[in-house]
Amino acid sequence: MKKRLLACLLAACMAVSMLVLPASAASLNNSAIQTAITLGAMDTSQTGSLDAAVTRGAFAKMLVSFSAYRESASQQGNLGTLYKDVPGSSQWAPYVRIAVQQGWMNGYTDGSFRPNENVTRVQLAAMLFRFAQYQSRDIQGRGDLNSYQDSSSVQAWAKEAIQWAVAKGLISGKSGARLDPSGSATRAEAAAVLVRFLRQS
Repeated sequence: MKKRLLACLLAACMAVSMLVLPASAASLNNSAIQTAITLGAMDTSQTGSLDAAVTRGAFAKMLVSFSAYRESASQQGNLGTLYKDVPGSSQWAPYVRIAVQQGWMNGYTDGSFRPNENVTRVQLAAMLFRFAQYQSRDIQGRGDLNSYQDSSSVQAWAKEAIQWAVAKGLISGKSGARLDPSGSATRAEAAAVLVRFLRQS
């Protein structure tokens, strides 16, 4: 049911995105960004910095905005502090709370979440892998990482997730032969990966 609801929501967002977006965002020739803005995952002030790294707080917001929980995030209010660096009054608090409760993301052993820390490409794959499990999506299939020169730098904890993301066509190499697993994921890349994921049924 969640899968159908999200597919319908994605289709509707893409169909009306040109009608509801302000002129500055409508001029973007990127349906993934337009969909992210329509769903509330990004706002139009971020369109000038699409190549900027996506932070953990911003990616928590993106995950929640692309999920069935997007409406409930605004209803949470200031429910208290989940992590020492994400007080209830933080703009990221409702999104971090949902992302952590659903198991898509987690904090660090020192009690912090580090909402301003950049998300790496391998972390993006790992969080998306957990998000796919929540969506009851097929997490079978392992891409061949041997074609990438830097595949040996993928740590063991993330290998299954990055292989899955490559197999599904969600993440591809940069400049062909490099995966760049420790490189920062950009806002545009994060939006595109989420839209690609939702388009797969």
